[in-house]
Amino acid sequence: MKIVGISQRVIVNKTYPERRDALAQEWHGFLAAAGLVALPLPNNVVAVRDLLRQVPVAGFILSGGNDLVKYGGDAPERDEVESFMLEQSKKEGLPVLGVCRGLQFMNVHEGGTLQTVVGHVGTRHKLDNGRTVNSYHNYALAALAPGFSVEHRAGGDGTVESLRHDVLPWRGVMWHPERETAPDQEDVDLFQEVFLS
Repeated sequence: MKIVGISQRVIVNKTYPERRDALAQEWHGFLAAAGLVALPLPNNVVAVRDLLRQVPVAGFILSGGNDLVKYGGDAPERDEVESFMLEQSKKEGLPVLGVCRGLQFMNVHEGGTLQTVVGHVGTRHKLDNGRTVNSYHNYALAALAPGFSVEHRAGGDGTVESLRHDVLPWRGVMWHPERETAPDQEDVDLFQEVFLS
C-alpha cells in the first residue's frame, strides 16, 4: 500500500482554549479500499516539513472541512499547511486530490474565486453525467483558476463538481467519497488513478 499525506480540519474546543486537528475515521476505510494508507498531517508547517523528510508519500489529499480564511474561515494554520502541500507537489511532481474544501483551496491558491451557494448542504444531487453524489458545502467556484478544466457540473445549477489541472497532477471533487456507506467504485477508481497509476 502507498502512503498519502492528508490534511486535517481544525476544531476549536468550546470548553477551554485548545485547537485540535481532526480527521474523519471513515477516511481510513475508504483509502484502504483504494490500496492507500493515510498519513494525517498536522496543521503546523514546520512539523509537516520534518515529517515528510522522514516518510515519503505518494501524493497529497486536501480533505474537507473549515472555510478558507479568505472567505471567513478561522483556521489560518490549515491554509498555510495546504499551501505548503501544493507547493511541495509542484516541486516534487506529486499528485494531489482535493475533496470539497480541498478543491476550493486548489482553485483559490491558483487564482480562482468562490461564491456562496444554496441547496448544497446535507443533500444528494445528480452530476451532468447522471451520477448521484453527496453534498456538504456552502461555497462553489465563481471563477475557475487558470490551468484548470471542469470535468463535471451539478445537474441542477451547473456549479463545478469536479475538475482537473491541465498540466499538474491535480484533481478535485466537491463530494465526500469517505462519507458513503460503502466505498463507491467510481471514487475508488479515481483515487487509484491519481495515486497508483
